[in-house]
Amino acid sequence: MKFTERLYLETKESHKQVDKHIFVSLIRKNDISAKLYIDLNKLCIYELQKYLKLENLELQQNLYRKIEQPDTFINESLNELLLLCKQFPLEAEYMFKGGLIMGGNLLKKYVNIEDHDFLTFKNPKQLFNELKDYLDQYVQDHDLFIKNVNNIYKQIKKCFDKFTENIFDKDF
Repeated sequence: MKFTERLYLETKESHKQVDKHIFVSLIRKNDISAKLYIDLNKLCIYELQKYLKLENLELQQNLYRKIEQPDTFINESLNELLLLCKQFPLEAEYMFKGGLIMGGNLLKKYVNIEDHDFLTFKNPKQLFNELKDYLDQYVQDHDLFIKNVNNIYKQIKKCFDKFTENIFDKDF
């Protein structure tokens, strides 16, 4: 079994908790939620790109997103997530860019048009396969990588919990 197949299987439950979170459903109906979601992605990708150094420079260039850091409030949960992006940029790259590569076209329905470039990748399926091939080739400690991915998902869920709480409390 390839590492990325194992990675998918052993992070599927954590990923599902994030994908099925009420905050994700709010993105479809609520402009504030959609902006928060995009800003979270931009903040995390901005942070991880400062530290990510892939052996394959062409892949790194194809994955790169030009981002102006959004002006948004960074609560404790989001700050913890940003620290994880700094500590584990490859794991975060897999999660955030993989998610955008595979789900970016769907997200375009719900976000401002000015964010469409951020969500657009050339040859997305090929790019995602190149990212998986890279992980299969270069990740040495599979168990640690999987643990880190699951921990990042847990922190994303905490961010979504906080966002949802703020939206429903109208203290936003």
